[in-house]
Amino acid sequence: MIECDGSPKNKAASNYLKTRHSSIQFTFKPSYSPITRNISPEILRPLVQAIREKKRVDISYTSLKDGEIVERIICPLTLVCTPLRWHVRAYCEHAGNYRDFVLSRIHGIPELNDAATYDKTRDNLWNKSVVVELVAEQRFNDKQKAEIEKDFGMSDDVLSIATNSSLIRYVLDAYNIDILSKNLIHKDNKL
Repeated sequence: MIECDGSPKNKAASNYLKTRHSSIQFTFKPSYSPITRNISPEILRPLVQAIREKKRVDISYTSLKDGEIVERIICPLTLVCTPLRWHVRAYCEHAGNYRDFVLSRIHGIPELNDAATYDKTRDNLWNKSVVVELVAEQRFNDKQKAEIEKDFGMSDDVLSIATNSSLIRYVLDAYNIDILSKNLIHKDNKL
């Protein structure tokens, strides 16, 4: 018996093996289960409604910056699910810019307000398309690099991931890349 997670690549590999080795049994299980954050439907519903109806929302939110609960008025634009958390991309009237608000840090039930005054068209980071290019670290020898490139399905020694500027850090988090500790930012602000 072979166990693997249910990712498309693993399912394709298992289908290939099943057609050639009918005696092999496969089960799909997650290889690990990240801790899921508690997201109440009472918090999610008004945010979805505000996005759909283009309304402002009053929330009580705790930022990790200072750990204090602060009342904020936001204009929610979209929900984003990353491997570690759900957040809402929104314009924050308190901060005067677009931010990500982790849903599990919203306290109480968000209250719908009047019509939103900000939308996605003004969110420069959200609207800027980028391609994150990942390569094997230079500390590896050629054989090691070749294995990494094969593992990640790199083309011409590069894994290219299309996203937008506001989601770059989540893409890097998904690949466990810490740009601050590895000095990966070059003088021209490219990774």
